[in-house]
Amino acid sequence: MPRRSTDAPTETSAASTLRTHLGIYGSGRLIALAANAGIVLLLSRAGGGLYYQYSLVVLAVTSGSNLGFGWLRQAILRDSSQASSAVPGSGGPPAASVRVLAVAATASALASLTLARLFLGPQPLVLWAATFAYGLAYCFYLNRLTLAQSSLSPVGAIISDTVRLALPVIVIALVMALGEISLTAAVSLTALGAAAAGVSRSADQVGHTRSWAADLRFGFPVAVWLTLSSVIQVMDRFIVEQRVGAEAANDYAASYDLIFRGVAALAFPMIAALHPLVMEAANRSAHGDVRKLVLAGMKYLVGALVLAEVAAFLVSRYGARFDSGLANFAVLANLAIAGVAWQAALIVHKPYELARRTGLMVAVLLTTLLASMVANWFLAPSHGILGVSITAWLAPCAYCAGLLALWPRVRAAAR
Repeated sequence: MPRRSTDAPTETSAASTLRTHLGIYGSGRLIALAANAGIVLLLSRAGGGLYYQYSLVVLAVTSGSNLGFGWLRQAILRDSSQASSAVPGSGGPPAASVRVLAVAATASALASLTLARLFLGPQPLVLWAATFAYGLAYCFYLNRLTLAQSSLSPVGAIISDTVRLALPVIVIALVMALGEISLTAAVSLTALGAAAAGVSRSADQVGHTRSWAADLRFGFPVAVWLTLSSVIQVMDRFIVEQRVGAEAANDYAASYDLIFRGVAALAFPMIAALHPLVMEAANRSAHGDVRKLVLAGMKYLVGALVLAEVAAFLVSRYGARFDSGLANFAVLANLAIAGVAWQAALIVHKPYELARRTGLMVAVLLTTLLASMVANWFLAPSHGILGVSITAWLAPCAYCAGLLALWPRVRAAAR
């Protein structure tokens, strides 16, 4: 009997690889999860709306980096099937050239600075300098994370992510033990963590040629999607501040980031492991592998939702010791659902990415953003942050529903 070719992974090996990577990513996220909670609790305890302003800077940098570098990140992840052949000895697809990476990092920093100025209004020049530095550092962190993910090397990814979060929370705790901490100091220390995480050992991957024009065509719509998904979080907070008050905005920001990022930490192992494996399987036209991996991802998120609701209950019981705004279980429970729903959206829209219909993804998300803003504007005065927390999970659910409703037409048009 002829031997079966082992050149392409089977569905069983794909599932096995996913389980292995999940274990590695999951164990590495424990420290990052604790570090994120530490930053939220420490800065929200400082009072004076410090955490609310800090969260806006973080979202500005996240959004700016998604816009300036996200297109390149998505293109590199798309090429995960080249993990063993594209760059001999590198263990991954071709990385960006130094010139392209420098341009992307500068664009990310400028976009981050522009958004921060828009979100915060007039601030000291030193804060803008720290924000610009944070934007640069965060881009290099994303580059290292992307190279690790695309080469199916989860250990490198979790080391970067752990350093990015653990270093600033330790220093912030020390500074606050000695006295007060300013917004500029908090942002500078966060930038320091991102810079340390961005120091890449993958020097052999830097400088190889990629088609930046092709990468931009593929990745830019996804980058816009990622930026809009961050803008939704900003608009929630801005509307709460305008319609309810600064104190409520600080409570909402702390609750949102503690739970939402906690959920993201739970879901990160699945998303980080799943994305390159799905793209690799799709590039091999192994549709059975794709379906199996996506189903595994959805099952994982169901478990993450259960854990997130338990965490929300524990935070509502004990979080008030740090910040009284963390005592509302209904708000925390809604935000836990929102966190899982947005992670599910990353899986639901995967067929659109594979079909190169990313523009439609952006259109549906933009519609969702506008509807969410209108709903929050009217809900916030009467229902406070509870009403906004409900909209927080309705938005991703509406996004997923829209994509699922449109998919039969998309599939039919592709035939």
